[in-house]
Amino acid sequence: MEGEARQQKEMAAIAEEYGLDPLGDFLNETEQIMPLTRKGTKVLSAMRKEYGAKKGTRVFYASVNKGTVKGAERRGGGGRKR
Repeated sequence: MEGEARQQKEMAAIAEEYGLDPLGDFLNETEQIMPLTRKGTKVLSAMRKEYGAKKGTRVFYASVNKGTVKGAERRGGGGRKR
């Protein structure tokens, strides 16, 4: 038991040092994948404050995908150039 508790504390310290969630997820992974506008950043931070970091992020992106929150993501520049 003591060995497991010590190992969990060490893993949490390492995860915190490298900016990881103790469960192994990147804290800012979604921000790196989907760039946000100022409005999106404000709404995301408000939802994180209300629901907590992980759940707030999930609620925010679910709202964006559903269309409840509009203008939160920057437009992509993808596609074929002619």
